[in-house]
Amino acid sequence: MYLSDLLSMPFKNQQTKKYLGLMTFLIPLFLSACLHENNSSASTSNMTARSIIDFSCDLDGQSISDADTPAGLGLFDHSLSISVNGEGFLTLRGDDNTISYSRMGLFGLAADGDIVNQHGLRLQVSSPLSTGGFASGTLNDVNSEDFIGDLSSIAIDDIGRIYNIIDDEKKSYGKIVLTQFPNTQSLEKAQDCSWLETFDAGTPRTGEAGTSDFGLIALAESNNVGIDDTLDLAVKDGRYLVTESQEQNFYQKEGIFITDRDGFLMNTFGHRLQAFPPLADGSFSQVLSDVQILTTANPPSATRAITLSINLNVEAEVIGISPFDPGNDNSSSYSTEMLIFDSFGQSHSFHPFFIKTSNENQWQVFYVIASGEKQKILGPYLLEFIIRGGIPFAIDSIHRIDSINMSGGAAPLDLQIDLSGVDLSSSSFNLSKIHQDGYATGRLNGMEIDSCGDIIASFSNGQDRPIGSVALANFPQPEHLTLEAEGLYSANENSGQAILNQVCPGVIDGDTM
Repeated sequence: MYLSDLLSMPFKNQQTKKYLGLMTFLIPLFLSACLHENNSSASTSNMTARSIIDFSCDLDGQSISDADTPAGLGLFDHSLSISVNGEGFLTLRGDDNTISYSRMGLFGLAADGDIVNQHGLRLQVSSPLSTGGFASGTLNDVNSEDFIGDLSSIAIDDIGRIYNIIDDEKKSYGKIVLTQFPNTQSLEKAQDCSWLETFDAGTPRTGEAGTSDFGLIALAESNNVGIDDTLDLAVKDGRYLVTESQEQNFYQKEGIFITDRDGFLMNTFGHRLQAFPPLADGSFSQVLSDVQILTTANPPSATRAITLSINLNVEAEVIGISPFDPGNDNSSSYSTEMLIFDSFGQSHSFHPFFIKTSNENQWQVFYVIASGEKQKILGPYLLEFIIRGGIPFAIDSIHRIDSINMSGGAAPLDLQIDLSGVDLSSSSFNLSKIHQDGYATGRLNGMEIDSCGDIIASFSNGQDRPIGSVALANFPQPEHLTLEAEGLYSANENSGQAILNQVCPGVIDGDTM
């Protein structure tokens, strides 16, 4: 089995490890253009990423967003995509104090409180002056420890001011620094959508957003993805994961996947992971489909079957109290309790009471369903034992009770209670098993991929639901696949068309969400 210790899977490289170390894990869903290298063998015509704003990772200083973006969009109740709409670059600082420049990024809080992009690079600002305005010519990190008031009140406006309102006055914490170069085409690419200055690029010049020489800050809400909301997948054999964008399939050996706003699993290019969807009979369709993790609740299911395994003490005294009173401990020999569920997922207390009668090896059973102050008494039902080879066997041990009226408008309950596991001996009363098959409404707890690539959603009510089975592709001539971007391929005439199948036997290193 290749999938083991899912939560402790090592990340593929240190950059990814650092990336996942952010308090708010931020996967940029708009990197397809950023990752494109300018070579004739690659094409990005079908790689438009699905993002909140149609960003372009350009260098020419033109507008990279035609969207109307509200000024003052909150930063800390969302993760934000921040870009420059017009001239200039965002200015960023790495852990080694290297300054780099980017036209856009997905920003949130690192563990130390600094505002960072998806690569952990710190956003640089001009610090506010006590006399008003901002200090020019200096670069500073901005840290949440400096903020006053609720973090959710912090906002960024379209000229890059980071602020909130305290006592009806605007409190500023910094202003985003923009940088220009005489020759942007000579910048050296550092990593996805970020560049380093070079001699040929000319001397950098910093300034403020919204002035005549610099563009405005464009903001957009981004899906806020927690650190546990990621899948790190890698194929162990010669096959490829399958993703889709604009009705074209792409192929990769490994990747990090997250959910977008609509719950679809997407890679860092914005392509949707492809899988075989589940069928009602428990198998999987052979038609590819997007993988969607719905956050809707797992619906409740009413209890239909109850199983009890109990040892009854044959030496117990006969109960002579009549009528049966569940409030009187002396009116039964033994009782226990469990929760059952109605059609609305509401829980009710279920109490079986066992009463030894004067007839040898014969017991009566009452069932009490309690909802708050109200209780419903069902019975008596007979439980009788016959002795075979000195061993008692229960007969009439399946009790069927239909159309039990439930409170609150829930549908009547039909119960089958299985007592075939009840024993009779001289040992003391003992409960060894109690089980029922109903459950309440469940919220999504997480997701994992098993050793066969089956994607399983787990819910708070203890239920699991298959979402799909990861599709893998192989090719007659995989060495001829077209390289579209780093680690991303498409099929062509020379590679041959993809041959699609399921994962098993297990060849995926997987993760959990």
